[in-house]
Amino acid sequence: MRKTYNVSFFKNNTYQSHIVKSDKSPARIARYYRDVKRVNNVLGISLATSESIKHGKTIITI
Repeated sequence: MRKTYNVSFFKNNTYQSHIVKSDKSPARIARYYRDVKRVNNVLGISLATSESIKHGKTIITI
């Protein structure tokens, strides 16, 4: 079952966040961000709410 997560992180000294749709665990999503996206600091991964899904926010499917 695919879940929707809100992932917040620092990249290039800038706070960013993405919406991630995935059937993987939060630990595997964090590993994806470290290995593929080259993000050093994943600050948090939480289930996305209707308030966290905003117009213009990047949505990634893993």
